[in-house]
Amino acid sequence: MGLYEKIVPNNDIDHSARRENDVSDLLNRLGGTGVPSLKSKGANYSRIVACNFGTADLTMGMAVKFTGKADESGTAFDVEKATDLTKPYGILLNDLPKTGSAGVLLSGATIIEVELKSASHEYAAPSPAGTLESADSGNCRILWRKAATGKQTCLILLGGGGGGSSYKGAFTVIDVSKDNKTIVRVCDGTNPNLTGNCGIAWINNKRFSIPVKEFTVESAGYIILSSEYNESGKAPKQPEMTFEKSLPSDNDLKSLNVIARIGLSGKTPIITQEQHGMVQGFIWGNCEDDKK
Repeated sequence: MGLYEKIVPNNDIDHSARRENDVSDLLNRLGGTGVPSLKSKGANYSRIVACNFGTADLTMGMAVKFTGKADESGTAFDVEKATDLTKPYGILLNDLPKTGSAGVLLSGATIIEVELKSASHEYAAPSPAGTLESADSGNCRILWRKAATGKQTCLILLGGGGGGSSYKGAFTVIDVSKDNKTIVRVCDGTNPNLTGNCGIAWINNKRFSIPVKEFTVESAGYIILSSEYNESGKAPKQPEMTFEKSLPSDNDLKSLNVIARIGLSGKTPIITQEQHGMVQGFIWGNCEDDKK
């Protein structure tokens, strides 16, 4: 087999050395009876063999989640349709009928069809039908598309959310860049949309709800949550999130918490999550006021 693509005339199958290697890899994972063998213990775990113990056929390009079941050898893992973009999922590389087996992409790049809902979307996520559709954010980045909208062939990178981490709690910072602008969003990792609150802050033991907020980033810097001192005996002011190019100096009249550090690689944000969980802070205030 030559190291180049061979296109069979009047046939829609593109045959290549890469495809031959993929087929050989799959066959090496299967025993003579057609079931995964222990040879797959040394397989590349960015792509694994999945099986289907369910009652419905699954199709190529569908986002799937693992059910916790496996075949007897423990080398092929049962999957079903995934619809929750906040949970781990893989992408089927082949059709997966009932009782069948197929490859699943866990991380890395592949070419797959995506329903592109907007020309500005740069991410893909599972739809209610289980297939991929474009989105404002997520952990699957669209690297190339054949056309701007509609059901299109796309090059995607699963696990390519643009510098975000696996953290999915309060004050999660994600990349939502669009329209050639670098934008990051501070949100609740279990609900990464631009709605609701991103977390809770207790300042001097008073509870504050902090709304989701986005920042357009033009230089490296820090996302800071700060609350200002109020008059003696009164509760602190409502905390606010701001983007700062440098860390603020010490201030006894403010509570300061670093939510994340943001770097830039071209227009791609490099996000370092600093805050994990809810915020707790204290403002010491003005000692002269406290003496009154």
